Amino acid sequence: MSSSSYSGNFSGGFSVPISHNGISRGLSRYHAGIDYRANIGTPVHAAASGKVIGITSGWGSGYGKSILISHGSGYTTRYAHLNQFAVSVGQSVSAGQIIGYSGN
Repeated sequence: MSSSSYSGNFSGGFSVPISHNGISRGLSRYHAGIDYRANIGTPVHAAASGKVIGITSGWGSGYGKSILISHGSGYTTRYAHLNQFAVSVGQSVSAGQIIGYSGN
């Protein structure tokens, strides 16, 4: 499921979206994201303000349950391997707002 992108202009930075126990996999030539180790059910926060433009469930191309947020100016973030959603497609979110809970 997806929605149109966020019309705002991104002008800030991104915050770490989860209280974590380290990084299990970082950025590399073959991995375009950061995987944080966290207990199941840990709250996941929006790294910056934006609009929820997509949600996946099931296998989700390897992401499992995931949320895609557009932050404007061509920036998007994906929050993958979730256990539960706290937002829906089309919803505007604020930086730091709980958007879901970590899974496995």
